[in-house]
Amino acid sequence: MVYFNVLTAAVILNAIGAVTSYPDTVNWGRDWREIYQTGLKWGEWREEVRQHIQNACEGYDGHRGAYQDVYYKPWKQSPHSAKLCVNVATFHVDFEIANLNPDFGFTLAKEDCYNRLFDRMLSGNQGGEEQRKGWWFRVDPNEGPCR
Repeated sequence: MVYFNVLTAAVILNAIGAVTSYPDTVNWGRDWREIYQTGLKWGEWREEVRQHIQNACEGYDGHRGAYQDVYYKPWKQSPHSAKLCVNVATFHVDFEIANLNPDFGFTLAKEDCYNRLFDRMLSGNQGGEEQRKGWWFRVDPNEGPCR
């Protein structure tokens, strides 16, 4: 009974948009994208966010990027996304990447990392997410500093 009530509440919250979307791990091979229509806008900070994406995917000044050459385990072994938060001006940006393949792990190419995250930033004023070829990418600007 409790499980049903929690599930019902989750469905209702999803229907009214109060819950952030998450990767579709059941249909992990299906491609889709969502452009966020609400929330904080990039404003004049797109170039700075783009630089953070490049740093995370390709590294910077001899330092390894947070997503550079990272091996992502199969979803069955590690059902979590790789999260990164960066501060930009008076707001922060949440980045997430996940390998949704249930059986095989992969290292994400830095070009794919950069292109997918950058495309999520360019496609809308408030970020978005995309599931493509078994990967899930999310870029979301939010108020205040990283927590």
